[in-house]
Amino acid sequence: GGIARMRKISVEEAQKRADRSIPLGRICTPEEVANVAVFVASSRASFMNGAIITLDGGQRKALLD
Repeated sequence: GGIARMRKISVEEAQKRADRSIPLGRICTPEEVANVAVFVASSRASFMNGAIITLDGGQRKALLD
């Protein structure tokens, strides 16, 4: 709601605009964030060290292009 209020648009319109700005077409779900957190906390990620994991649906890459 905060961005919608600042821009004087509906929450639905703010969501649509956010979705359009992400190459995958949507914001990630809480479950997707949790899946990454579980992986990083698991023994399967034992060789990871100081990594930055970006969960942005490709938005950062799109902004750099």
